Amino acid sequence: MDCNEADSTMNNSFGDSDTEYSEAIPTTSGEQNNLHSGNEKNVDVNSFRFNFPLRYDELVESKVYPPGLMWGIRRYDKIKDYTIQRCGPSRASCLICHCEMNGLRISKHMLIGHAMGQRHINASKSETVLEMLQFYHNFWLNQEPLIQTHQVYFRPYSIPTFRCALCLEIVHAEGVVSHIFSDTHKDYVIRNYNKRDRKEYYLIELQLQLYGIKTEKQNEDDKQNKEENNKTKKEAKEKIKKKQYTDSKIPPRRKSASSKELTAEHKIIRSIERPESTDVFDHIPNRMKEQRKYLTRKSLPDGSAVVSCSLCKIDLKNDLKIVRNHISLASPAHVDLNEIYKYYCEICNIWEQGEMGWSRHNFKSKRHLNMAESRKPNVTEYECTTCKTVIFGDELSLARHLPKDGRSKKERSNQLPDGVKLLFKSKQDLLAEGANLVAQAEEVLTIPDTRVCCEKLEEALREQFENCKVYPFGSRISGIGTKSSDLDVFVDTGDMYYGQRNQDPSDQVTLIRKAIKAFAKNRDYENQHAVSTARTPILKLHYVPLNLDCDLSFKHGLSVENTKFLKYCLELQPIAQPFILLVKKWSSYILLECVNTYAFAVMCIFYLQVNGFLLSVERLRNLHNSNNLTIINGWKAITYSLSLEEIKKHIKIYPRSVDELLKEFFEYFSKFDFNSYVVCPLLGRVVNRSLFETNSGQDLPKEMNDYLVQLEGDDPEVFKLKSFMCVQDPFDLSHNLTKAVQQGTVKNFQNMCKLSAKHLAFN
Repeated sequence: MDCNEADSTMNNSFGDSDTEYSEAIPTTSGEQNNLHSGNEKNVDVNSFRFNFPLRYDELVESKVYPPGLMWGIRRYDKIKDYTIQRCGPSRASCLICHCEMNGLRISKHMLIGHAMGQRHINASKSETVLEMLQFYHNFWLNQEPLIQTHQVYFRPYSIPTFRCALCLEIVHAEGVVSHIFSDTHKDYVIRNYNKRDRKEYYLIELQLQLYGIKTEKQNEDDKQNKEENNKTKKEAKEKIKKKQYTDSKIPPRRKSASSKELTAEHKIIRSIERPESTDVFDHIPNRMKEQRKYLTRKSLPDGSAVVSCSLCKIDLKNDLKIVRNHISLASPAHVDLNEIYKYYCEICNIWEQGEMGWSRHNFKSKRHLNMAESRKPNVTEYECTTCKTVIFGDELSLARHLPKDGRSKKERSNQLPDGVKLLFKSKQDLLAEGANLVAQAEEVLTIPDTRVCCEKLEEALREQFENCKVYPFGSRISGIGTKSSDLDVFVDTGDMYYGQRNQDPSDQVTLIRKAIKAFAKNRDYENQHAVSTARTPILKLHYVPLNLDCDLSFKHGLSVENTKFLKYCLELQPIAQPFILLVKKWSSYILLECVNTYAFAVMCIFYLQVNGFLLSVERLRNLHNSNNLTIINGWKAITYSLSLEEIKKHIKIYPRSVDELLKEFFEYFSKFDFNSYVVCPLLGRVVNRSLFETNSGQDLPKEMNDYLVQLEGDDPEVFKLKSFMCVQDPFDLSHNLTKAVQQGTVKNFQNMCKLSAKHLAFN
C-alpha cells in the first residue's frame, strides 16, 4: 500500500469545523446544574468543575464529539460524559445503548432523536452503564492524541474491556494500544484509507500517521517543514551523503535517470556482512555504516555494557533494535535514511514507509510464516546501492529487482517471471520438484500436528460448547499442503454439520464471539481475529505450541466434503497430486489476485474431467449411490460407497508425464472463453453463462436443479456472473470460487498460461 500516491480528499475534513454542530454552547449556571450522572442530587458548589464538557485533543473532539451536538444530547440524557460518538459522516455509536447508527448522513436531528428515545433514557439511569462509560472516557483521555484518533473503532464492553468494531475482538484496556499497533488492526485501517470513499471513519490520516505512514498532504507539509530545518542538520546530512557516494563510487542520485543507467549500474550487497555474529555492531546494516563511527561500546561498573553515541551525547541500551532506531529515527544529527532509501519485502510483497515501518516489519516475531520451508534459509536483507532500495528476499528476489526499471510494463507482461523459468528449466528439474512437493504434502498428512491441534481446539472450545466436534479440512488434509499451510477447521457446536442449525449470519457472529471467550484466557492461542464479512465468517488464531495458524468456521460441513472430494480425486488419478502442486507453485510466482489455491485445484480437476481422466461430480454420485446422498444445507455431496478400484474402471489413467499434462493445461486455459462459459466440475464440462440469466435459469442442465430449488428458498443466493472468471464450486452451485476476479487478472492469467505452454514446449 502506497499512501503517498493515494488521493488525499480526507485532508479537507480534518481541519474544518462542522458548521452543523458549531453553535454556541450555553454556559449559564442554571443549565450546568441540570447535568448529572443519572440521579437528581443537588450539585455541590465545589464540584462545579466536573460539569464542564470533557476535553479531548482539540482536533479529535471537534470531529468525534462536536461540542454543539454534545450539548444538545446532554440536555436530554443529563450525563456529563459523552454518550454518543460520531465515528464518521455516515456512522455513529451510542456508548450506553451499545447500538450502531448508520445512514447516508448522520444528522444532528437523528442523534438527538436517539437521545430522546426510551432505550437511551433507560440506559442513562443504569449505574453500571455509567461506570462503564466513565471508565471508557478516562482511558482515552489519558492517551496520546494519535492514539485517541483510534477510539472511533472501540466501544465499551465491560470494565475493563472494550470491543474493537473494526476487528470484532474483545480487548482488555491494558492491551488496547498493543491491539492498535497489531498487523490486523493496522491492515483494516489501511484498507479503509484505500477505499474510494475515505470518509467512512474520521481521522484516518492521523491514524496512519501513528504507523509512520505518510499521506500525500503530510508529505507536502513535511516538504515545507524540511525547508525550515536548521543549518546544522543540513550540513551534517550533506556531508555524510557526500562521503557515502564517494566511498561507493556511485554518483549522487538524480531526480530522474534513464533505464539504461539504472540497469547498467545496479550494485547489490548484503545489508549485514556477518549475520552469524552476536555482536550488535555487526548487525548494523551497511546503509548505516557512516553512522557506526559515532558509536562505541562502554562498560558499566556492574559488568553490563551500553552503546555510546558521541554525535548525540547519549548512552543507549546494547540492543540492536534500539541502536538502529536511534540512528534512523531518534536524532536529527544523524542522516535521514527515509529520504534516501526505499524498503521492499519481496516475501510479503510489501513496500514499507521508512526505517520505522521497516524495523517493525523485520522485528515481528512471526514474520514470513507462509514462506516455503526450502526458501527460508536463503532469504536475507540486501541493499541496492544504485537505486537505494533495501530488499528482503533471496537471489530470486534480486533477479526480479534487476530488470524492474529496465523494461516497460508491456515488455514485462510478455515475459515469464524468473521463478517460473527456474521451475520449468528442464523436464528433469520439473519432475524432481513435483516429487519433492508430493513428499512434503505426504509428510504433512502423516505428522500428528493436525490431529493434536484439533484435539486441543476441541478441548478449549468445550468451555463454551460442551458437545462440540471439530473437523479439519483444506490443503493440509487433501494432500496439497505444506508445513506452512494454515489449518482449516469446521466447528460443529451441535447438529450443524448438515446445515440444520445456526446458519444465519447473526448466528455465526454469536458463535465466533463465544469462541473468542473460550480462547481469551488460554495462552496457547494468540492473534485472534474475526472475519465476519466473509461469505462464511471465520475466526483466525495462532496455536503457539505447534506454531500453526488456524481458521475456524462455524457454518456447516460442506467444506469438509469439498476436501474429501479433492483427496478422492488425487487417489483416483495418481498424476493429479503432482499436477495440482506444480500449478499451485506456478501460481505463487504469477501472483494472481482473487484466485486461491482451491480454485486452481478445481480448475485442474475440471481439465482432467474434460479429458476423461476423472469423473464429474454428478457421475460419481450416480456410481456410488444416488439414492443414499449426503445433503448439506440443501446441496448434494457424495456418499463414497464403492471401492477406489471399482471407480477406476470408469476413468483413463493419464499415460504421459506431468510436464506434458502441465503444457496441455496451460494451452487449454490460455484459449478458454471466460466471457462465455463457466467452469463446472459438477458436470465435467463447460456451461454457457447465458443459461444462468435467461428464463430465470430454467434452461440450465437438469443436473443443476438443486440450484433452482435454492433460488426459491428463504435465503436465495444467485451465482455471481458479473465476475470476469467463473469457476463453480463442485457442490455449492451458487458459489463462484473466482467471483472477485477482474478483467486484468484474466488477461494476465491467460497470457502466463500461453507463455508457460510455449516454454514447456521449447524445453
